[in-house]
Amino acid sequence: MRPLNTRERRVQFFRFLAFFLLAVAPFVVLTWLLMRVDHVENEYLRTQYSGKVVQNVASSDYNNKLNALGAAAAELRNYVATNSGKMQQLNCTEMGELDNYLGKLNGARDAFQLMVKPLETRDSTLSRVADDLYFSAKQFTDVYRESCAKGKLDQQDIKKLKEELEGAEKKAKGYADKLRQMGVEVY
Repeated sequence: MRPLNTRERRVQFFRFLAFFLLAVAPFVVLTWLLMRVDHVENEYLRTQYSGKVVQNVASSDYNNKLNALGAAAAELRNYVATNSGKMQQLNCTEMGELDNYLGKLNGARDAFQLMVKPLETRDSTLSRVADDLYFSAKQFTDVYRESCAKGKLDQQDIKKLKEELEGAEKKAKGYADKLRQMGVEVY
C-alpha cells in the first residue's frame, strides 16, 4: 500500500527543506560572522589593553624617578637653607650631611638617566637639567669644602688681624684724644 502521491510529497518535502534552509541560513551565517568579529575585536582590544598597562607602568616608573630626583634636590636645598647660618661660619660640621644629600641627588639622577636614556629627545632636555642640577650642587659643596679648608687657615689670620685692628683703634683713639686736647674737632 503505497500512496499514490509519493512523488508530490517528496517534491513538497524538498521544497519545504530548501525554503527552511534559505530562511534559517542567513541567521546562522550572521550569527557566525558576528561571533567571529567579536573574537577579532576582543583580541584587538586585549592587545591595546596590555599595551596601555605597559605604558601606564612605564609612565608611573618615570614619574616616580622624576619625583625622587625633585625630592632629593629639595632636601638638599632645604638643608642648605636651614643651615646657612652655620655654613657662613665655615666650621665645616655640615660636610657629612652635605655629602649625604649630594649622594642621594646623584643616585636619583643616575636612576633617572637610566630611565630616560632610551626615550625620546624631549626627555634628553630633562636629563641635561638633572645633570646641571647635580653638577651645580657638587660645585657648591666643593666650593664650601675649599672655603672651609681656607677658613681654618684664615681663622688664625683673622685673630691676628683683629688684634692689629684693636691696636690700631687704640692708637687712633689716642691720637684723637691728643687732637681734641689741641682744640681740633674729631669725629
